[in-house]
Amino acid sequence: KRKKMSERFSVVRRALPATVTILFAFACVSLARLLLSPQTSMKTKAAAIGGTLAYIALVQLLRWQRFRELQKVEDPFELACLLSYVEFPAIMHASLEFGLFKTYAIPSVSKILKSTQCFTKSLESCLRRYDDTNLLLTEIFDKGNLNHPRAILALRRLNHLHSHYAIRNEDYLYTLSVFICEPIDWVNKYGWRRLTEREERALFVLFYELGSRMGIEKIPDSLEKIFRFKEDFEKSQ
Repeated sequence: KRKKMSERFSVVRRALPATVTILFAFACVSLARLLLSPQTSMKTKAAAIGGTLAYIALVQLLRWQRFRELQKVEDPFELACLLSYVEFPAIMHASLEFGLFKTYAIPSVSKILKSTQCFTKSLESCLRRYDDTNLLLTEIFDKGNLNHPRAILALRRLNHLHSHYAIRNEDYLYTLSVFICEPIDWVNKYGWRRLTEREERALFVLFYELGSRMGIEKIPDSLEKIFRFKEDFEKSQ
């Protein structure tokens, strides 16, 4: 029963960003057809435009209200989780999905992935590999505390799964840098606002602590250094 619930959760989570995009596109097309139709009266067009502008204004008002509330959050772990699950959920999720593709392009990483046959055996095994990673990270971060028993158990499971393979520390470091840098870059490029310095720092602290508990060595001790490491590592491949 739990397995079926997990599978349903994963399907819904994968489909949600696409569903929202489709609904938004449908709304835009419907509005354009309404405004361009010669049969639509000027009164109806004015009401449609006014309603659209009012909706946009309301959305921006609520967004800035939530932004002010975020600035009151002092705990970096809580702030990072709110950014990921409340403030920028779709962008954060997409950035990590595409960020994982970058790690697959590293020869030493792709060699291990090929040996596991997770991505070559079948579509089901490929999706399972992605869902397993997604569910474990969700279990770790959703509790709001890395010391939560469920988070500790999920982290142990994550370490156990990786212990079967001879993974270089540099590859661990690069994957960690992707999980830190890609969400920050994506939000700053495609989000409705840029992240503040404190918010970027919170994301760094979150994954720095995760990397430390995974036993990753020589993690750069600042956001600037982790960005520099990622850039230099990609150039060397």
